[in-house]
Parts: sequence; structure tokens; C-alpha cells
Amino acid sequence: MDGMLELLTDLAKAGNGTFHDCFEANVRKMEATFSAVSTTFTSTRTTISTKKKEKINLDMEDADAWKLPSGWSHWYQGLILTYCADNDTFTPKGTEQPVSLREKPFAKGGERYAYHLRKHYIHYVAKESIYDEAYNDRLRFHKSNAKSHFFAQNMATIFNSKLEKAGVQHSIQFVDSIVIRIRLSPSTFRYLSCEEWLEGHFTKYNSNNGWLSEKEDFKNFIAQAFTHFSYEFSGKRSMVCDIQGVGLKFTDPQIHSVDKEFGRGDLGQEGFEQFMASHKCNEFCRAVL
Repeated sequence: MDGMLELLTDLAKAGNGTFHDCFEANVRKMEATFSAVSTTFTSTRTTISTKKKEKINLDMEDADAWKLPSGWSHWYQGLILTYCADNDTFTPKGTEQPVSLREKPFAKGGERYAYHLRKHYIHYVAKESIYDEAYNDRLRFHKSNAKSHFFAQNMATIFNSKLEKAGVQHSIQFVDSIVIRIRLSPSTFRYLSCEEWLEGHFTKYNSNNGWLSEKEDFKNFIAQAFTHFSYEFSGKRSMVCDIQGVGLKFTDPQIHSVDKEFGRGDLGQEGFEQFMASHKCNEFCRAVL
């Protein structure tokens, strides 16, 4: 745990004590909190992944179908839930508000379907498991994603400070992730992990299985350097990968960790080795390491 304590200490210094919205304690308390969160997630991972689940096969719609007036659900009542790492819970934010969801997903990944969702004038990408999750596991499923975002955003804070100190005039950002709870009936809900829709050309820079883009531009080099940096800075105990987004604004990261604490996509040591076998250090690696 000493490596994680060092990581948290540096995160606190780089963020001037403000980057953890939920953390208002000293480093020792943060260490205990992260340990508790890790234990909870390890337990959750074991509970969920040891049971064989059936994949749900859904009809897909075209990526631009959301622009059409047809195909949107009626208005549901939706409540925003934000993740707080110090007690590993989701906390309601505000009151229920009308939301509208596309009836069909527009994309499918290894773990989740992606839908378009609207809340007032905000356009979100909403994701849920491709597996037939037990009702009591549906919110728990989204904790892995929330924890990954939390970790990636904090690591990005450190990385950006290193870039700035090296005189690099670029920075990265991970969009915020929330859960929206949709009320289906007075006592049943649907939970969706949501990130704000990014306008522009969407690019995938690397994956969680060792694939890396070979594109020769600075955005790709920075993305690969960030993944490498996260591995070295954490004492080779974790790695932020599956980097994708619009420009240097990223979304939906995956974390590999020694103890495989970050859901089904966390490949642990195998994930570390696959990335490092494919990665070639570039000028941004040298600037921050």
C-alpha cells in the first residue's frame, strides 16, 4: 500500500487539495479510504464475475439516427447520482428531472451498449451492461466505471502538471461521468452510466489489450505517453488505458491494476505487459518520466 500512499500524496500536492471533491482529509485517511474502496471493488468483482451471465442481443440503430425526431422514448423521470470515493457510494444530486432515451443503442463494446440520452438541453452518451445483470447488481455494475473515471481524472491532473513543468503547451481531460437513475415504475429503476456527448471526430488511441494507434500526430503521442506515465507513476501497480475521445478530451477509460479492482476489463499484469510490448516511448514520455 506504500506505493498507493505515495501516489495519493502526489495527487494531493498537484491538485492543491482541491481535485478530490469528496476528499477533505489527510493523506493517511485517503490511504485508508482507497484501501476500503479497493476491498469493496475486489469483493464486487468476485461476486459479479464468477457467475456466468448471458449477453443480451439488441437491435442497433445508425450512429446518426439520434438526429431524427422518431425513435426517442417517452419522457422518464431521471435522477443524477454522483460517485464519491471516500465512502464508495453514489449520492443523489438535485431532484428528478425529465429525460428522454433512444429506444435502440447506437454502439456496442465488449461490456456495454451505448445510447443517446437527453436531459434538458444536455446530450449524453448513456451506457449499460450488455449482460443480463441481476436487478440488485445493476447499480453496482456502474461503480467500476465510476471508479475508473475517478482514478483517470486524478492521474491526468498529475500528468498535466508534469507536461506544464516540461514546457509542453498541451493538457488532457477526462469528461465527468455520472449515473442517471430512470424511474420505470414507483419501485423499479434503470441505471445508466452517462458522459456528455463530445462533438467532433472521435478517435481511439489505445485499447485494453495491447492495441495502439500508429498515427503520427502529437495527440496520439500524448495519449500513449499518458498510459505509460500512469504505469510508471503508480509504481507499476496500475495503468490507465483504452484512451479515446475527441482531440485530447477523453472518455470511458479502463484501468489495469495489480489486484484487478476495476471490473471485467481490468486485465492486471497481462494488460501491463501487452501495452508495454507494443509501446514505443516518444518525446512526451521523455518529458514526464
